[in-house]
Amino acid sequence: MIYDGLTDKQVESALSLHPQRIRNTMFVGTILTDDDGAPQMDDHGMFIQQDDGC
Repeated sequence: MIYDGLTDKQVESALSLHPQRIRNTMFVGTILTDDDGAPQMDDHGMFIQQDDGC
């Protein structure tokens, strides 16, 4: 499964709850959040996404 646009908190939760599924998942476009879980925004009002290194 490929998951696009989840928050970093959702990804952490999924990996913690289902570690056996790590080989079968890919997370792209992960949105970074602050300590309260709110999405971080850039100066243009766009979500800040985690750099996937691709």
